[in-house]
Amino acid sequence: NMSYMINLDRLIIRYIDKYNNVSSAPILNTTYGSETSATVELNITEDANAYGLEIDIWGTNSSAVCNGTIDVNYTETNNHYVKANMSKLDIRVYDLEGNWDAAYGNVFVEVENGTTGDLITTLLTTDEGIAKGQKNPDLDFWYLNYNISSNIPQLYNFTLHYAGSQRNFNVSSDQYTTPAGKYLNHFNYSLIRNTTIEFKIQLNIANFSTRFQNDTVIGGNTKEWRQNFTFRAKFMSTENKLDTPPSWSPVTSPDYVIWEIQDSLADVTFFSGIMNQEADGYYNYTFDSTSLVGGENYFFIVYAFF
Repeated sequence: NMSYMINLDRLIIRYIDKYNNVSSAPILNTTYGSETSATVELNITEDANAYGLEIDIWGTNSSAVCNGTIDVNYTETNNHYVKANMSKLDIRVYDLEGNWDAAYGNVFVEVENGTTGDLITTLLTTDEGIAKGQKNPDLDFWYLNYNISSNIPQLYNFTLHYAGSQRNFNVSSDQYTTPAGKYLNHFNYSLIRNTTIEFKIQLNIANFSTRFQNDTVIGGNTKEWRQNFTFRAKFMSTENKLDTPPSWSPVTSPDYVIWEIQDSLADVTFFSGIMNQEADGYYNYTFDSTSLVGGENYFFIVYAFF
């Protein structure tokens, strides 16, 4: 903007390098007519020598002595181009038939540094069986694709955990595919470029089931107010629920076994917490009934994450 000047005649802009040298050729050289102001947009992202700008403004003054004022409003936007040695790895988990159903739940995919054995992250599969980050499920697995110090591909180790246990699997990838009938408990992979790995768990998941058994209230289901209520249940799983009878095994390492106390309609939760673990799949919790209202009916609900 130019005050006390008739018009803007010419605008010349040159870049200044890191040694404070001004470029000989201008990056902008524009002639104006009757304008008193101008808006200029410059893209210097491809000019690595540009550390500053020299702005040369020519204008026509209304008197012999220049008493005009020139205001330059400067706005800068930085676009940073960062190149990283990273690749996206699309990890998919299926049952033995190559399918996945949301009713099967989720699989934990542990990713370790294949050289040091250090745990890098634990991914969690979606309802479609695609492994994603737990904190940001919108992200796939992105990581370094080679070791900078040795200039060799980065090695990763993958293990699968389902229903509280590490599971064997076969694998299909661009580097290795397991022969028919062969199963692995871990898989080493050298990440070089964007690609996909498919795992098939050695488990007929449609024939897999869990349930709580031997659920009891110590001392009987009818208790008096002010007494301590001790609830106990056994968490079991089977991989042959269609057999008659199925064989059940205790689940001893779930992530959590949760208890809740709900109203008689089971639509309001008053209290909740984590069950105490015993041996052989048993879990218990003791609750002080003085927190409840005497004469009312309540549900004690137990469920698990694993």
